[in-house]
Amino acid sequence: MGSPDTVPRRSPTTLPPEAVTAGIVGLALLATLRWPALRSGVLAAATATLALHAVNHWVDLGEAHRDWVGVFDGVTLTGMALLGASLTASAMRGGGAEGAAGGTSPGAPAAGRGRGG
Repeated sequence: MGSPDTVPRRSPTTLPPEAVTAGIVGLALLATLRWPALRSGVLAAATATLALHAVNHWVDLGEAHRDWVGVFDGVTLTGMALLGASLTASAMRGGGAEGAAGGTSPGAPAAGRGRGG
């Protein structure tokens, strides 16, 4: 990191861009609870954001405050992007929360149509 004179000062009344991005992604993910059709698209956008953030950390590895922080951030962000990719793929296949939220599996009898009538 640079000397105190070269570090840009941020107004205490403004939010950092990372917080704004995380807030927007969080609100979009909350919206998918109401509108499940948006789920795969929102997950894909969140995953792309994480992947780009991970690439940014790997490129700026030498600029980290401490040597291990850059590697730690790169590894954790890459892991989160891989998890996001897995969740996105699952949502695109139609798996995930829809089945747990009351849907039935293909071989399960529908409600009210069990044995005996």
